[in-house]
Amino acid sequence: MDIFNQMFIRSKVSPLQRNYDIGYEVKYHTNLITNKGFEIISSTQNGEFKLILYRHFYDDTPKDKEKTIILGIRVITNERNTLS
Repeated sequence: MDIFNQMFIRSKVSPLQRNYDIGYEVKYHTNLITNKGFEIISSTQNGEFKLILYRHFYDDTPKDKEKTIILGIRVITNERNTLS
């Protein structure tokens, strides 16, 4: 994935795969993130929100050779438009 696409990707709201099943959503998004080759750093409950913090990796650059770290976060909630 291009570094600029990773840095400037826009936030988006996507519908839940299964309404009101946050546990399923966390598993679904965790699989999406890890299948892209990213590393899950933390998964935390914060009130009504479930937060997944993950690290982006550059194409084939070894982890110890990277000079910049890009972090991403997924916020999962049943509420619509809470983060607007």
